[in-house]
Amino acid sequence: MEAQLQSIDMAINSLTDVVVARRKGLNEALKMGFSTPDATKIAVVISELGRNIMLYAKKGVITLLIPQDGEYIKIIAEDQGPGI
Repeated sequence: MEAQLQSIDMAINSLTDVVVARRKGLNEALKMGFSTPDATKIAVVISELGRNIMLYAKKGVITLLIPQDGEYIKIIAEDQGPGI
């Protein structure tokens, strides 16, 4: 049976939103028991995805999917930008 997932959606419409999303990801990772270096890596990934959204699409959403067992965080970035 597949684990239930908590979904946290974070709209990215400004650089302030990127900072808020980064902090939320860091806090969630620390709350789940990730080490500080690993939680910081998660925050950097979120920050880079958010920054790319702002540079190329101007707006989008970053979603964190967290299973109940807390073994990982899945990060999804979605936007309507031009793509690669």
